[in-house]
Amino acid sequence: MPFKVRQLGLIRRKIHHLWMKKTIFTI
Repeated sequence: MPFKVRQLGLIRRKIHHLWMKKTIFTI
């Protein structure tokens, strides 16, 4: 269970990073 939670956190962080890049590029 903890492993899955950690994986989800990593994915969320990756998505957040991508969104930040997208916003920077759009602006």
